[in-house]
Amino acid sequence: MFDNQEMAFGTIQGISRLIKEKQISPVEITHLYLKRIARLDPKINSYLTVAIDSALQQAAAAEQAIVDGMDAGPLNGIPISVKDLTKTEGIRTTLGSAIFKDLVPDADELVVERVKRAGAVILGKTNTPEFGLSATTDNRLGDHCRNPWDVKRTTGGSSGGAAAATAAGLNVASLGSDGGGSLRVPAAFCGMFTIKPTDGRVPRRGTSKSQSKILASFSQDGPITRTVTDAAMLLQVIAGPHPESEFCLNTSPPDFSAGLHEGVSGLRIVWTEDFGCGDVAIHSEVRKAARSAVDWFSDAGAEIYDSSFDIDLLQLDRSRRVLTSASFYAQYGHLLDDWQSQMMPYTLEYMEAGNGVTDLEKRDAMDVIENFRTRFQDVFSDVDLVMSPVTSVPAFEVEMQPSEIEGRDVSGFGRRSFYPMTFPINIAGNPAASMPCGRSSGDLPIALQVIGPLLGEGKVLRVCRAYEQANPWPLSPPDFSSI
Repeated sequence: MFDNQEMAFGTIQGISRLIKEKQISPVEITHLYLKRIARLDPKINSYLTVAIDSALQQAAAAEQAIVDGMDAGPLNGIPISVKDLTKTEGIRTTLGSAIFKDLVPDADELVVERVKRAGAVILGKTNTPEFGLSATTDNRLGDHCRNPWDVKRTTGGSSGGAAAATAAGLNVASLGSDGGGSLRVPAAFCGMFTIKPTDGRVPRRGTSKSQSKILASFSQDGPITRTVTDAAMLLQVIAGPHPESEFCLNTSPPDFSAGLHEGVSGLRIVWTEDFGCGDVAIHSEVRKAARSAVDWFSDAGAEIYDSSFDIDLLQLDRSRRVLTSASFYAQYGHLLDDWQSQMMPYTLEYMEAGNGVTDLEKRDAMDVIENFRTRFQDVFSDVDLVMSPVTSVPAFEVEMQPSEIEGRDVSGFGRRSFYPMTFPINIAGNPAASMPCGRSSGDLPIALQVIGPLLGEGKVLRVCRAYEQANPWPLSPPDFSSI
């Protein structure tokens, strides 16, 4: 008989082994998570929709595949969740918006097709801010999504529900997406692991005609998991070219698990707190924990260099906002006439920013971004990886986003005041992980961002795995570990 508590915080690798050995069935493990969701999710609001009937049907099919001796796929019987920005056939997909609270798509997004084909069981759709526009997970569909480490605190966003659900033991792993830090910020705040893949590594069906390639490339789907190995496994399933994805890479992905045990000796790593931007402030506990993790890599044989970056993050942020707000308004501005009263304030703010952006402003913004991309890729001609904090602060209380950090005004970054180090990597297109590396004096998770060269997911996963083996992080938050 399996231990419910231990199983709830199990890994893809561990639970898959138990399923294959017939020590637990897909139906049993699915029931376990559905019961936990019913009992615990009212405390954190990580799910917007729980797909009980379809999850049990998928679990039964996974179980039958085992009985029939079929090769059912690497995720067979593994219960996961999907962020509610991602379309799921027959399961409500709200985009975090009251406007679409009753929308049920008739087709799956490509990543969902792929995890289903690999045998995964979709438990439901996780909470996200409206249209994924905020780095805190709040919308008009219910309460804020709350952090399992401290339910008074935020999960971050926009994959806040995904990170909270996995941290609370309400699934084995989650699928989310990252357009400016939307995987890495919630994973950092909730003590989970994630990797944002290289631009185009994971395909996405269809792109609005109002979007250019550079806009489409800002966002990538990716996994939120408890371990590095699990992230490599899930990324393997969802990555790779697809004929229906206009902007995906045409090359097949490597085996992301192949080099996980190669260690870090001889790697050249740049450490930076702020990419050379004097307007960034980092909480002292975050700086100390992140720098301590970097020092571990030095002790393990890597060569560490201090940053020589000189990047104007405020200018880069303004340029990104010009392009993304204009694109957003082109896609959703038609909703204003009938639905304005149902939109979140941050959505209306984005609408206003995007309305009336001129072609000249777009060209100037593109020039800034292209210049940054070129300069950033040049860094990797001399080094293997770049490391930085993920967030500027540990998770803060709901609705208490910092405007200053240790006496320094950070309001110039607006909603990005607490994650100025993540959005540049979306613009650059590089892979980047959020790896737990310590805890604050309030026992809240702190994370290190590990940034690799284009197509360098394997290198990022390799160094994170080396650190994880030497410095194991908690697979569950203290308040939920005994529930």
